[in-house]
Amino acid sequence: MWLRTLSPAGAPITLKALLNGLRAEFARQQETVSFQTQLKTILSANTVFLVSSGKVALNLVLRSLMTVSSRREVIIPAYSSFCLASAVVSTGLAVKICDINVNTLDYDLNQLSKLVDINTLAVIPVHLFGLVSNLDEILSITKSKGAFLVEDAAQAIGAQYKNMYVGTIGDAGIFSLGRGKSISTVIGGIAVVQKGKKITEILEKKIAQLPKPSAVDKMKLLISAVAICFFLHPRLYFVPNSLPFLKLGANEYDPDFKFLSFSNLQAGIGRIGLENLTHYNRKRIKNAYYLIQSLKRQSNVKLPKIISDSSPCFTRFPIFFKSSKLREQFFTIFSSLRLGVSKNFPCPLNKIPGFKHLIVNSNDSFPGAEWVCRRILTLPTHPFVNKNDLSKIVRILTA
Repeated sequence: MWLRTLSPAGAPITLKALLNGLRAEFARQQETVSFQTQLKTILSANTVFLVSSGKVALNLVLRSLMTVSSRREVIIPAYSSFCLASAVVSTGLAVKICDINVNTLDYDLNQLSKLVDINTLAVIPVHLFGLVSNLDEILSITKSKGAFLVEDAAQAIGAQYKNMYVGTIGDAGIFSLGRGKSISTVIGGIAVVQKGKKITEILEKKIAQLPKPSAVDKMKLLISAVAICFFLHPRLYFVPNSLPFLKLGANEYDPDFKFLSFSNLQAGIGRIGLENLTHYNRKRIKNAYYLIQSLKRQSNVKLPKIISDSSPCFTRFPIFFKSSKLREQFFTIFSSLRLGVSKNFPCPLNKIPGFKHLIVNSNDSFPGAEWVCRRILTLPTHPFVNKNDLSKIVRILTA
């Protein structure tokens, strides 16, 4: 029991899902079509496309928008995954960075309203950690300048804003199906288009041209799926967690990523995962609200503010410390107890080596993003987290 180790985030791949993926792959069934239909029904989405990763999904959505507009700038938040920067840079678009609100991890709306102009192709709000962005305000700012709104809901499948699923409210949206997301197909991405028949047709053509995964690609997917199926569990997660070369949780800037179509193996796994989505998210939400109730009066930590009319799915639960020194002290304790607590992104996006020179407003300051980078820890909420784990976390933070 002393080896029990929690992952920072995770969506289980059950043995049933793994077997269903194998059956779909070797029987050569059109499982991707069934998975698309299932997603459309659950998300109430007009059009759903499946690709090999969330980065590929965002790249293709933005490139489709570029064919219907001459604008060539995209706005993204200063605090977010390096994958977002990678995806945008891979399109050749120029980038503007907008600071964040430290209370919500959403855009600093005052700064956003000044950044959007006639050159802005799209604004990309990020529903970080399954929290929800203030879409009414962002839509108002975006539409007033004639720009598109593309939601990055990579970490937020199942989260809602005004009883609508995030990722389906703007002009387009993307989801991720990676290991640490709401559900997992090992890797994979979902592109959703809600508005614009022409954009849908362009995106459909681009996806039809994607190369199919090779036998080697499929073998890698299968090995990863088996690993997640068995080693994500707290009884065994210490094994991959003790191997640094696996780079678990690494946040890398890599605009030269692989473009592939979605496989039947992934779709087969995803179909079973989608059946468990509501169950998994209920567990995450229950765990998050236990943390909120237990920590809301603690002077050591600050909790995130939940946007009005939103229902987050809490793929992780962020907390903020009064100082970076205090954050480091608590992180050391949590790490020694293998409780799956993470620092997340190491720096604001404007400080990524090789990316800064591509940012239009790179000389601006982003104090909100800097503040969060120095003070944030995220607590695990995933289905493997139990009451005893949460009690340990709370006891440490309240001691």
